[in-house]
Amino acid sequence: MLTPGAALVKRHTQVVLPDAKRPGTDKDIVVWLDARHAAPDEQEVEHCGAVAALHRVAGDRSMDYVLPQRYKKLWAALGEEVRSIANWYRVLH
Repeated sequence: MLTPGAALVKRHTQVVLPDAKRPGTDKDIVVWLDARHAAPDEQEVEHCGAVAALHRVAGDRSMDYVLPQRYKKLWAALGEEVRSIANWYRVLH
């Protein structure tokens, strides 16, 4: 419980999805959810991290319609970030 005037600490997370076919190799998928998508508590951090990991492995699918309402915005933001990075990469090459 927050007391009046207490600072709200936002957390970011890292999710590691181990490669099932080659455990112990450098083929694991690592997903960072940075401060732009920080969450106020530990449970929300885990949920947002799970959405980010799902987006990393299935971001090309329209999964946003099955997500709870509060995570649809995060899904859309992650998709926009991927598109902007892809556009930036195309400009460089």
